Amino acid sequence: MHVHAVCPLSMNLLIITAASLVALTRAGGALQDLEFQKWKLMYGRSYNSPEEEARRKLTWLDNYRSILVHNVQADQGLRTYRLGLNQFADMNKQEYRKTHRLLTNSTKVHHGTEFTRRKWRGELPDAVDWRKTGCVSAVQDQGGCNSALAFGFVGALECQNFLETGVLAALSVQQLIDCCWACIRASVPMYVECIQSYGGIDTEESYPFEGTPGDCRFNPKTIGGTCSGYALMTPGNEDALQEAVALVGPVIAFIDASHPSFQFYQSGVYYEPNCSSTEVDHVVLVVGYGQEDGQDYWLVKNSWGTFWGEKGYMKMARNRSNMCGIASDAGCPKA
Repeated sequence: MHVHAVCPLSMNLLIITAASLVALTRAGGALQDLEFQKWKLMYGRSYNSPEEEARRKLTWLDNYRSILVHNVQADQGLRTYRLGLNQFADMNKQEYRKTHRLLTNSTKVHHGTEFTRRKWRGELPDAVDWRKTGCVSAVQDQGGCNSALAFGFVGALECQNFLETGVLAALSVQQLIDCCWACIRASVPMYVECIQSYGGIDTEESYPFEGTPGDCRFNPKTIGGTCSGYALMTPGNEDALQEAVALVGPVIAFIDASHPSFQFYQSGVYYEPNCSSTEVDHVVLVVGYGQEDGQDYWLVKNSWGTFWGEKGYMKMARNRSNMCGIASDAGCPKA
């Protein structure tokens, strides 16, 4: 008879998870009902029928329990990040992926000029945060429009124009939605060509975000920035990505965001061993990097509002074999 050894960490994980589930099973339903009603009020959620509410509540409870179990493990030092209830809490995994699965192969970047790594004589900074320079605009919520690429592109372009002019002008994502079809068939080459065809991109103030496509209302008198091209990073090379973020500015990154751990991320250094480095479905803006509790991370800006993550930001594990494809298809527009 063969006896298989059990990893102590795995055993601890099983014990903690089982204990948490027992505690949750014993918890009164009244408290969970109250939490669900508080969540509905916070996110302005209402449903078309009692049946739909009952179904959504069951999904919410499943997510609620999974989050609690994960956070017990985080409290024990078995996870490097915490989860929390957010606007996706009444969605199951399939619904979340359908709603926020943004990309097709045509969306990914297939051409652009190659980013030339500089002959940097000194050491790169241990930590970078472009927010501290004033070239990163406020986090927004893309809502139901599949405009993550537009938000990432505009965010990177804002900083490049800031470095050229010394003035931060928040640029119009809505122009890309209305004039460049950002909700329908977005791509980096399309954005570059579209902005160049108009002679620039308007400011957010003059052309504010609405979240749904409408008539193109570009105004050449309120241009806030221009785009001359796009530079690609070396695929899969986190060292090249670090150099670009340190020396050039915020970088657009295509990532795998399909997992419940990403859906409910709240704080800490996100590490998801099941993440794919090739099957990517979302876009974020890498605005820095650093280290927390001995864990290297990328600081990324998302476009799901400030209730998600750390006020709209995430720390993604860095130097962990290109986790989630953070460096697989990264690049930066040029002012």
